[in-house]
Amino acid sequence: MRLLPLRLAAAALLVLTGAAHASDDKPRKTLAWDCERVQIVTSQVSVEEISLFLPEQTLTLPLVPSASGAKYQHADVLFWTKGAEQALLEYEGEAYRCGVDAARSVWEDAKLRGVDFRGVGNEPGWLLEIDPERLVFVYDYGTRRVEVPRPEPTTDDAAARSVYTTEAEAWPFTVTLSGEECHDVMSGEAFETTVQVVWGPRTFDGCGRSLH
Repeated sequence: MRLLPLRLAAAALLVLTGAAHASDDKPRKTLAWDCERVQIVTSQVSVEEISLFLPEQTLTLPLVPSASGAKYQHADVLFWTKGAEQALLEYEGEAYRCGVDAARSVWEDAKLRGVDFRGVGNEPGWLLEIDPERLVFVYDYGTRRVEVPRPEPTTDDAAARSVYTTEAEAWPFTVTLSGEECHDVMSGEAFETTVQVVWGPRTFDGCGRSLH
């Protein structure tokens, strides 16, 4: 099985994510950051401000003047980007150097868009997003997309399994979520749920997790 290097894998996730919400009117720019001992998320809701999700609180930081980069500050909390993937966080009297976590960013982005469940798989790359209104399935490395209204799932509590059954483009479309631990074959990351998508003659196997 052909595996992608980690950097290419993260790039592939970003391509798939963009395809998953290509129809959104106002997509957020959401980034997850590793700031030494602190993990944070930023979501830029406008040119003039960002939402900053800290471990114990969420703040709105307005843009303030700076000699370089983009600097946002509220009281004694400061977030200052230094290029596309580096930033400085000042929080609770300490300063932290931050770097973008591209893989985690796509999951945080989905969560902020209201996605309830997200699944991913490989060979070919695909992703599934389930929100309160719809199922979105993007496959063949982001080149093809299926979007259908979310059907009511059939659940088997004893087997920890939920099955969504509907139709897409005149073919049966079935999503099965099983409460069995799953490991991504590309990254080795552990997930709480095993996912299978069957659409017409094709079957896609992968992993996923609930976001809320």
